[in-house]
Amino acid sequence: MPAWRHIGQHYTGKQIHLVTGYVDADGNAQGFGTLPDKRAKHIWAVNGLWACIPRVSLGFEMHDLGGPSYDMLPKWYENRCLRDAKIPIFMPEDVPGWSNVHRFPLTEVMRAHNLQRPYFGESLNYCIAFAAMFKVREIIFHGFNYPASPHTVGERASTEFWCGIAKANGVKLTPDGDLMKADEWEEFYKPNQYGYRHT
Repeated sequence: MPAWRHIGQHYTGKQIHLVTGYVDADGNAQGFGTLPDKRAKHIWAVNGLWACIPRVSLGFEMHDLGGPSYDMLPKWYENRCLRDAKIPIFMPEDVPGWSNVHRFPLTEVMRAHNLQRPYFGESLNYCIAFAAMFKVREIIFHGFNYPASPHTVGERASTEFWCGIAKANGVKLTPDGDLMKADEWEEFYKPNQYGYRHT
């Protein structure tokens, strides 16, 4: 059985907490919002947060090793957050000699969701797609805010697309921030029900 399948099956039917953010040059966690409480058993995180946040059980670093994203990272990132991490980490490819790093099963995930071409606008999309593939019971989101800017528009759109896929696969979603919330710019309509003024 491939490692990715063994990892995924461990979470089938479980509640997971998905934490977003990043590690800054000083090794501090940034942009993660509220952390899961101490009762949370299954925490997934992106972008090296597992090096700063205790109890993370699965990591996603969805940038090709040595690609442009790594130019902005501190020198210690590859060793501390990837090679020496104590948890399984998904990346675009296996890395020879790094036993905890596993290739993200992109082809298999796309096949499972019947997609003809990829639509992944940020790392968190891979987490949601993987969770939906293995039918986790619930995803609780932490730190999902999308302030208005050209790049966050696309990130939010693709993340909400994957939330829809997860929901269609029977996954309960507990969003935070502005994820899955309509922009209430027309105040005379009901919240999240454009066009409706009355019940």
